[in-house]
Amino acid sequence: MNCKTFSDCVYKAGHAPRYMIDMEMKLQYQPFCVNKAKYIVVYWDLIAKNSRFLTEFDPEYFSFIAMHCYEFIQSNHTQKEYFAAQLRTIYAQALEAMFAFLFAMLQAPLCQAAWLSIYSQKDLRKLVSTICSRSSFLYFKIKLPANTWRSIASFITPIGIDATKYRESIDRLEIILESLAKDFLDDILTLEYNCIKHGFRVRLGGFQMAIGNTSDNLHPLGKSDFGSNLLRLETVGNKPEHLKDVNIFSFRQTHLNWDPKYLSKRTELVSNILKNIRNLSLALHGDKNSEFEYWWCDDDMEMREYLINRSGIFKCDIDRDIDGSQISDEVYRYDHEAYYKEKMEFIKNSDHIT
Repeated sequence: MNCKTFSDCVYKAGHAPRYMIDMEMKLQYQPFCVNKAKYIVVYWDLIAKNSRFLTEFDPEYFSFIAMHCYEFIQSNHTQKEYFAAQLRTIYAQALEAMFAFLFAMLQAPLCQAAWLSIYSQKDLRKLVSTICSRSSFLYFKIKLPANTWRSIASFITPIGIDATKYRESIDRLEIILESLAKDFLDDILTLEYNCIKHGFRVRLGGFQMAIGNTSDNLHPLGKSDFGSNLLRLETVGNKPEHLKDVNIFSFRQTHLNWDPKYLSKRTELVSNILKNIRNLSLALHGDKNSEFEYWWCDDDMEMREYLINRSGIFKCDIDRDIDGSQISDEVYRYDHEAYYKEKMEFIKNSDHIT
Protein backbone atom coordinates (compact mmCIF):
# COMPACT_ATOMS: atom_id res chain seq x y z
CA MET A 1 0.00 0.00 0.00
CA ASN A 2 1.26 3.40 -0.90
CA CYS A 3 0.31 6.88 0.19
CA LYS A 4 1.28 9.34 -2.51
CA THR A 5 1.87 13.08 -2.36
CA PHE A 6 1.68 15.67 -5.09
CA SER A 7 5.46 15.94 -4.87
CA ASP A 8 5.62 12.24 -5.87
CA CYS A 9 7.00 11.21 -2.46
CA VAL A 10 5.92 7.65 -1.68
CA TYR A 11 5.30 6.42 1.86
CA LYS A 12 5.04 2.71 2.48
CA ALA A 13 2.23 1.46 4.69
CA GLY A 14 3.44 0.88 8.22
CA HIS A 15 5.50 4.09 8.36
CA ALA A 16 4.20 7.48 9.40
CA PRO A 17 4.71 10.08 6.66
CA ARG A 18 7.67 12.46 6.92
CA TYR A 19 7.53 15.74 5.09
CA MET A 20 10.26 17.58 3.24
CA ILE A 21 9.67 20.93 4.92
CA ASP A 22 10.60 23.81 2.71
CA MET A 23 8.37 26.89 2.86
CA GLU A 24 5.06 25.05 2.70
CA MET A 25 3.60 21.72 3.76
CA LYS A 26 2.95 19.26 0.95
CA LEU A 27 -0.52 17.98 0.24
CA GLN A 28 -1.09 14.24 0.27
CA TYR A 29 -3.69 12.42 -1.77
CA GLN A 30 -5.09 8.93 -1.52
CA PRO A 31 -7.28 7.09 -4.04
CA PHE A 32 -9.96 4.71 -2.77
CA CYS A 33 -13.22 3.03 -3.73
CA VAL A 34 -16.53 2.72 -1.95
CA ASN A 35 -17.83 -0.52 -3.40
CA LYS A 36 -17.05 0.25 -7.07
CA ALA A 37 -17.33 4.06 -7.03
CA LYS A 38 -13.93 5.78 -7.32
CA TYR A 39 -12.81 8.72 -5.16
CA ILE A 40 -9.68 10.66 -4.19
CA VAL A 41 -9.20 12.45 -0.87
CA VAL A 42 -6.69 15.30 -0.52
CA TYR A 43 -5.38 16.70 2.76
CA TRP A 44 -2.28 17.80 4.65
CA ASP A 45 -0.85 15.07 6.86
CA LEU A 46 -3.45 12.62 5.58
CA ILE A 47 -2.27 9.45 7.33
CA ALA A 48 -1.82 11.21 10.67
CA LYS A 49 -5.33 12.67 10.38
CA ASN A 50 -6.78 9.24 9.66
CA SER A 51 -4.76 7.66 12.48
CA ARG A 52 -6.11 10.24 14.94
CA PHE A 53 -9.65 9.55 13.74
CA LEU A 54 -9.18 5.83 14.46
CA THR A 55 -7.56 6.46 17.84
CA GLU A 56 -10.50 8.60 18.97
CA PHE A 57 -13.11 6.06 17.88
CA ASP A 58 -14.43 4.12 20.89
CA PRO A 59 -15.90 0.66 20.07
CA GLU A 60 -16.86 0.10 23.72
CA TYR A 61 -19.64 2.69 23.43
CA PHE A 62 -21.97 0.05 22.01
CA SER A 63 -21.31 -2.64 24.62
CA PHE A 64 -21.59 -0.05 27.42
CA ILE A 65 -25.07 1.06 26.31
CA ALA A 66 -26.17 -2.56 25.76
CA MET A 67 -24.94 -3.67 29.18
CA HIS A 68 -26.81 -0.92 31.01
CA CYS A 69 -30.01 -1.46 28.99
CA TYR A 70 -29.91 -5.15 29.89
CA GLU A 71 -29.36 -4.30 33.57
CA PHE A 72 -32.48 -2.10 33.54
CA ILE A 73 -34.47 -4.87 31.84
CA GLN A 74 -33.40 -7.28 34.63
CA SER A 75 -34.39 -4.76 37.30
CA ASN A 76 -37.82 -3.79 38.64
CA HIS A 77 -38.09 -0.78 36.36
CA THR A 78 -41.67 -0.19 35.22
CA GLN A 79 -40.82 0.72 31.60
CA LYS A 80 -38.51 -2.11 30.62
CA GLU A 81 -39.81 -2.11 27.05
CA TYR A 82 -38.13 1.26 26.43
CA PHE A 83 -34.75 -0.15 27.40
CA ALA A 84 -35.43 -3.21 25.25
CA ALA A 85 -36.08 -0.92 22.27
CA GLN A 86 -32.83 0.95 22.94
CA LEU A 87 -31.01 -2.38 23.21
CA ARG A 88 -32.44 -3.46 19.85
CA THR A 89 -31.40 -0.11 18.35
CA ILE A 90 -27.84 -0.13 19.71
CA TYR A 91 -27.32 -3.65 18.36
CA ALA A 92 -28.32 -2.51 14.86
CA GLN A 93 -26.08 0.56 15.13
CA ALA A 94 -23.14 -1.54 16.29
CA LEU A 95 -23.70 -4.01 13.46
CA GLU A 96 -23.60 -1.28 10.83
CA ALA A 97 -20.53 0.30 12.43
CA MET A 98 -18.67 -3.02 12.47
CA PHE A 99 -19.27 -3.78 8.80
CA ALA A 100 -18.59 -0.16 7.83
CA PHE A 101 -15.21 -0.06 9.62
CA LEU A 102 -14.37 -3.51 8.25
CA PHE A 103 -14.92 -2.59 4.60
CA ALA A 104 -13.36 0.85 5.12
CA MET A 105 -10.22 -0.98 6.23
CA LEU A 106 -10.33 -3.41 3.31
CA GLN A 107 -11.04 -0.77 0.65
CA ALA A 108 -9.36 2.33 2.08
CA PRO A 109 -6.84 1.27 4.75
CA LEU A 110 -5.08 4.66 4.72
CA CYS A 111 -8.20 6.86 4.61
CA GLN A 112 -11.04 5.11 6.47
CA ALA A 113 -12.35 8.47 7.67
CA ALA A 114 -13.09 9.48 4.07
CA TRP A 115 -14.65 6.10 3.22
CA LEU A 116 -16.91 6.25 6.28
CA SER A 117 -18.05 9.77 5.35
CA ILE A 118 -19.14 8.70 1.86
CA TYR A 119 -20.61 5.19 2.06
CA SER A 120 -24.36 4.54 2.00
CA GLN A 121 -26.45 1.71 3.39
CA LYS A 122 -26.85 0.47 -0.17
CA ASP A 123 -23.06 0.33 -0.60
CA LEU A 124 -22.59 -1.54 2.65
CA ARG A 125 -25.34 -4.09 2.00
CA LYS A 126 -23.89 -4.72 -1.45
CA LEU A 127 -20.41 -5.35 -0.04
CA VAL A 128 -21.70 -7.68 2.69
CA SER A 129 -23.86 -9.63 0.23
CA THR A 130 -20.91 -9.87 -2.18
CA ILE A 131 -18.81 -11.59 0.49
CA CYS A 132 -21.74 -13.89 1.31
CA SER A 133 -21.96 -14.89 -2.36
CA ARG A 134 -18.14 -15.27 -2.59
CA SER A 135 -17.83 -12.96 -5.57
CA SER A 136 -14.29 -12.61 -6.85
CA PHE A 137 -14.42 -9.00 -8.07
CA LEU A 138 -14.03 -6.43 -5.32
CA TYR A 139 -11.82 -3.36 -4.99
CA PHE A 140 -9.88 -4.45 -1.90
CA LYS A 141 -6.52 -2.85 -1.11
CA ILE A 142 -5.84 -5.49 1.54
CA LYS A 143 -4.76 -8.76 -0.05
CA LEU A 144 -6.91 -11.70 1.06
CA PRO A 145 -6.60 -15.36 -0.05
CA ALA A 146 -10.27 -15.18 -1.11
CA ASN A 147 -13.25 -12.88 -0.71
CA THR A 148 -14.84 -14.98 2.04
CA TRP A 149 -15.76 -14.55 5.69
CA ARG A 150 -13.10 -17.11 6.54
CA SER A 151 -10.37 -15.02 4.93
CA ILE A 152 -11.64 -11.95 6.77
CA ALA A 153 -11.87 -13.89 10.05
CA SER A 154 -8.26 -14.99 9.59
CA PHE A 155 -7.13 -11.43 8.85
CA ILE A 156 -8.71 -9.86 11.96
CA THR A 157 -7.81 -12.70 14.38
CA PRO A 158 -4.64 -12.04 16.43
CA ILE A 159 -1.74 -14.37 15.73
CA GLY A 160 -0.05 -14.25 19.15
CA ILE A 161 -1.88 -17.34 20.41
CA ASP A 162 -1.38 -21.09 20.26
CA ALA A 163 -1.59 -22.44 16.68
CA THR A 164 -4.46 -24.82 17.47
CA LYS A 165 -6.41 -22.10 19.30
CA TYR A 166 -5.72 -19.78 16.38
CA ARG A 167 -7.32 -22.17 13.85
CA GLU A 168 -10.27 -22.88 16.14
CA SER A 169 -10.79 -19.17 16.75
CA ILE A 170 -10.89 -18.53 13.01
CA ASP A 171 -13.46 -21.33 12.62
CA ARG A 172 -15.67 -19.75 15.27
CA LEU A 173 -15.25 -16.21 13.98
CA GLU A 174 -16.19 -17.31 10.46
CA ILE A 175 -19.48 -18.73 11.79
CA ILE A 176 -20.07 -15.58 13.83
CA LEU A 177 -19.44 -13.23 10.89
CA GLU A 178 -21.81 -15.23 8.69
CA SER A 179 -24.47 -14.98 11.41
CA LEU A 180 -23.97 -11.22 11.81
CA ALA A 181 -24.11 -10.74 8.03
CA LYS A 182 -27.41 -12.62 7.94
CA ASP A 183 -28.84 -10.20 10.53
CA PHE A 184 -27.50 -7.16 8.68
CA LEU A 185 -28.99 -8.26 5.34
CA ASP A 186 -32.37 -9.32 6.78
CA ASP A 187 -34.95 -7.00 5.19
CA ILE A 188 -37.43 -7.32 8.07
CA LEU A 189 -34.83 -6.56 10.73
CA THR A 190 -33.64 -3.58 8.67
CA LEU A 191 -37.20 -2.31 8.35
CA GLU A 192 -37.78 -2.74 12.08
CA TYR A 193 -34.62 -0.78 12.89
CA ASN A 194 -35.64 2.02 10.51
CA CYS A 195 -39.15 2.12 12.00
CA ILE A 196 -37.66 2.56 15.49
CA LYS A 197 -35.03 5.04 14.34
CA HIS A 198 -37.27 7.21 12.15
CA GLY A 199 -40.32 8.35 14.09
CA PHE A 200 -40.61 5.30 16.36
CA ARG A 201 -43.22 3.73 14.08
CA VAL A 202 -43.65 0.54 16.12
CA ARG A 203 -45.80 -0.74 18.97
CA LEU A 204 -43.61 -2.28 21.65
CA GLY A 205 -44.27 -5.74 23.05
CA GLY A 206 -43.58 -9.33 22.12
CA PHE A 207 -45.90 -12.21 21.24
CA GLN A 208 -46.32 -15.87 22.06
CA MET A 209 -47.18 -18.74 19.75
CA ALA A 210 -48.23 -22.30 20.52
CA ILE A 211 -49.65 -25.24 18.57
CA GLY A 212 -51.99 -28.04 19.61
CA ASN A 213 -55.30 -29.76 18.92
CA THR A 214 -57.06 -28.21 21.96
CA SER A 215 -56.54 -25.15 24.11
CA ASP A 216 -55.56 -27.43 26.99
CA ASN A 217 -52.90 -29.22 24.96
CA LEU A 218 -50.70 -26.54 23.46
CA HIS A 219 -47.01 -26.86 22.72
CA PRO A 220 -45.19 -23.49 22.99
CA LEU A 221 -43.20 -22.43 19.90
CA GLY A 222 -41.97 -19.06 21.06
CA LYS A 223 -42.58 -16.31 23.59
CA SER A 224 -41.10 -13.00 24.69
CA ASP A 225 -42.28 -10.03 26.72
CA PHE A 226 -40.20 -7.80 24.46
CA GLY A 227 -40.46 -7.12 20.77
CA SER A 228 -42.15 -4.96 18.18
CA ASN A 229 -45.31 -4.84 16.12
CA LEU A 230 -44.98 -2.91 12.85
CA LEU A 231 -46.85 -2.21 9.64
CA ARG A 232 -44.88 -3.29 6.60
CA LEU A 233 -45.71 -1.79 3.20
CA GLU A 234 -45.61 -4.29 0.33
CA THR A 235 -46.03 -3.98 -3.41
CA VAL A 236 -49.15 -5.75 -4.63
CA GLY A 237 -48.19 -8.48 -7.08
CA ASN A 238 -49.85 -10.16 -10.05
CA LYS A 239 -51.18 -6.92 -11.50
CA PRO A 240 -52.77 -6.92 -14.98
CA GLU A 241 -50.14 -6.64 -17.71
CA HIS A 242 -51.38 -3.28 -18.98
CA LEU A 243 -51.22 -1.84 -15.43
CA LYS A 244 -47.76 -3.05 -14.40
CA ASP A 245 -46.48 0.52 -13.94
CA VAL A 246 -49.18 1.53 -11.44
CA ASN A 247 -47.78 1.92 -7.92
CA ILE A 248 -50.14 0.09 -5.60
CA PHE A 249 -49.28 -1.18 -2.14
CA SER A 250 -50.78 -3.07 0.76
CA PHE A 251 -49.96 -3.44 4.46
CA ARG A 252 -48.72 -6.49 6.28
CA GLN A 253 -48.77 -6.68 10.08
CA THR A 254 -45.46 -8.08 11.34
CA HIS A 255 -44.57 -9.13 14.87
CA LEU A 256 -41.01 -9.69 16.10
CA ASN A 257 -39.76 -11.05 19.42
CA TRP A 258 -36.57 -9.90 21.13
CA ASP A 259 -34.34 -11.86 23.48
CA PRO A 260 -32.62 -9.12 25.57
CA LYS A 261 -29.79 -11.39 26.72
CA TYR A 262 -29.12 -12.44 23.13
CA LEU A 263 -29.09 -8.82 21.91
CA SER A 264 -26.80 -7.78 24.76
CA LYS A 265 -24.33 -10.60 24.05
CA ARG A 266 -24.42 -9.91 20.30
CA THR A 267 -23.70 -6.22 20.88
CA GLU A 268 -20.79 -7.09 23.18
CA LEU A 269 -19.51 -9.43 20.48
CA VAL A 270 -19.73 -6.77 17.76
CA SER A 271 -17.91 -4.27 20.00
CA ASN A 272 -15.07 -6.76 20.47
CA ILE A 273 -14.76 -7.39 16.73
CA LEU A 274 -14.84 -3.61 16.14
CA LYS A 275 -11.98 -3.24 18.60
CA ASN A 276 -9.92 -5.75 16.59
CA ILE A 277 -10.67 -3.89 13.36
CA ARG A 278 -9.80 -0.50 14.89
CA ASN A 279 -6.55 -1.76 16.38
CA LEU A 280 -5.53 -3.59 13.21
CA SER A 281 -6.24 -0.43 11.22
CA LEU A 282 -3.95 1.56 13.53
CA ALA A 283 -1.24 -1.08 13.12
CA LEU A 284 -1.53 -0.66 9.34
CA HIS A 285 -0.73 3.01 9.91
CA GLY A 286 2.51 2.06 11.64
CA ASP A 287 1.28 2.93 15.14
CA LYS A 288 3.84 1.05 17.26
CA ASN A 289 3.50 3.26 20.32
CA SER A 290 0.19 1.81 21.48
CA GLU A 291 -0.37 -1.56 23.10
CA PHE A 292 -3.33 -3.06 21.29
CA GLU A 293 -5.72 -5.48 22.94
CA TYR A 294 -7.21 -8.07 20.61
CA TRP A 295 -10.20 -10.32 21.17
CA TRP A 296 -10.76 -13.85 19.95
CA CYS A 297 -13.48 -16.43 20.59
CA ASP A 298 -11.71 -19.34 22.26
CA ASP A 299 -14.63 -21.34 23.61
CA ASP A 300 -17.57 -23.16 21.95
CA MET A 301 -19.86 -22.35 24.88
CA GLU A 302 -19.02 -18.67 24.48
CA MET A 303 -19.87 -18.87 20.78
CA ARG A 304 -23.27 -20.41 21.53
CA GLU A 305 -24.11 -17.40 23.72
CA TYR A 306 -23.67 -15.24 20.63
CA LEU A 307 -25.71 -17.45 18.31
CA ILE A 308 -28.74 -18.79 20.20
CA ASN A 309 -31.89 -16.68 20.32
CA ARG A 310 -33.97 -18.08 23.18
CA SER A 311 -37.25 -16.45 22.17
CA GLY A 312 -38.01 -19.40 19.85
CA ILE A 313 -40.04 -18.27 16.84
CA PHE A 314 -39.10 -14.61 16.67
CA LYS A 315 -41.06 -13.43 13.60
CA CYS A 316 -44.73 -13.74 12.67
CA ASP A 317 -46.91 -12.29 9.88
CA ILE A 318 -50.66 -12.53 10.41
CA ASP A 319 -52.08 -10.84 7.30
CA ARG A 320 -53.28 -12.52 4.12
CA ASP A 321 -51.70 -11.88 0.74
CA ILE A 322 -53.49 -9.52 -1.63
CA ASP A 323 -53.46 -10.50 -5.28
CA GLY A 324 -53.48 -7.76 -7.90
CA SER A 325 -56.15 -9.61 -9.87
CA GLN A 326 -58.57 -9.10 -6.95
CA ILE A 327 -58.44 -5.32 -7.36
CA SER A 328 -60.93 -3.59 -9.66
CA ASP A 329 -59.82 -1.46 -12.61
CA GLU A 330 -61.42 1.55 -10.90
CA VAL A 331 -58.72 1.42 -8.21
CA TYR A 332 -55.91 1.19 -10.77
CA ARG A 333 -57.27 4.12 -12.78
CA TYR A 334 -57.99 6.41 -9.85
CA ASP A 335 -57.64 10.11 -10.74
CA HIS A 336 -55.18 11.62 -8.26
CA GLU A 337 -55.57 15.09 -9.74
CA ALA A 338 -59.30 15.07 -9.05
CA TYR A 339 -58.71 13.67 -5.56
CA TYR A 340 -56.49 16.59 -4.57
CA LYS A 341 -58.79 19.22 -6.08
CA GLU A 342 -61.48 18.27 -3.59
CA LYS A 343 -60.17 19.65 -0.30
CA MET A 344 -60.91 18.46 3.22
CA GLU A 345 -62.22 21.15 5.50
CA PHE A 346 -61.86 21.00 9.25
CA ILE A 347 -63.58 23.61 11.39
CA LYS A 348 -62.26 23.86 14.93
CA ASN A 349 -64.61 24.60 17.78
CA SER A 350 -64.53 24.37 21.54
CA ASP A 351 -65.52 20.69 21.44
CA HIS A 352 -62.05 19.86 20.09
CA ILE A 353 -60.30 21.49 23.06
CA THR A 354 -59.81 19.50 26.27
